[in-house]
Amino acid sequence: MQMDHIARMPAQKVYKVTELARALHIRDEQEQELKTLFGEFVTRQEFLSNVEPPPRFR
Repeated sequence: MQMDHIARMPAQKVYKVTELARALHIRDEQEQELKTLFGEFVTRQEFLSNVEPPPRFR
């Protein structure tokens, strides 16, 4: 790849694990597992790929 192409690539947005966990109603235990796996920051795709969402009831 040439440097011009790399400079034009969009950057991925990075989020705090705690903020995403609270926004998506993730349990504290699972949040701690994600912090161990990724650290304090994660991309949304990585987060959603490794989380089990809580069940939704009507």
